[in-house]
Amino acid sequence: MNILELGCNGKAYMELSPKEVQGSFEAIRKVKGKVGIVGLGMGYFLQEVLNKEDVEEIIVYEIDEDIINLYEANFGKNEKVTIINVDAFEAEKESFDYFFVDIYGYELSKDVVEHYIKFNELHSIENYLFWGMEHFLLSCRIEQIAWIYIPEIWMEMAKDLFERFNDSKYIGYFRTLDEKLVENILDKFSKVL
Repeated sequence: MNILELGCNGKAYMELSPKEVQGSFEAIRKVKGKVGIVGLGMGYFLQEVLNKEDVEEIIVYEIDEDIINLYEANFGKNEKVTIINVDAFEAEKESFDYFFVDIYGYELSKDVVEHYIKFNELHSIENYLFWGMEHFLLSCRIEQIAWIYIPEIWMEMAKDLFERFNDSKYIGYFRTLDEKLVENILDKFSKVL
């Protein structure tokens, strides 16, 4: 199977694959109001969010001008969307109903907690989401996660995904993330949530 991929120097930054859909499916279902997106990629998440009637405004932070040009050449401009060519950590303060960070290259990154802190200090964010969040939560052991405050929307998304996934024939394909990495990130989140 050929998978459309966006990369540089042999490293894939985004691919239109089942992994992309899995890592953003629940976020696409939940977002509404004013949405912030960090990382444009090929525009899959943005295009799906644009299809939602209850999304009023979208601000996308993308540091790579070539990616912005590629997106606009393929999809044009939309009055709901503002794409800002800036390092997202240096953007001007905004208020968001939902904020989705998609800069982790299909891996659980040790940086997710640091980014959570920085973006919440920079912006007023009602609901913070990141690519692969559900896989991370589903990889946590119950006894670990039971003692930590996890935002309700995160747990709701993980529960929804687990119920659909558990009832499907694909449950046998689920693989938890690296246990040590998950424990380390969960421990860091326990201090900031």
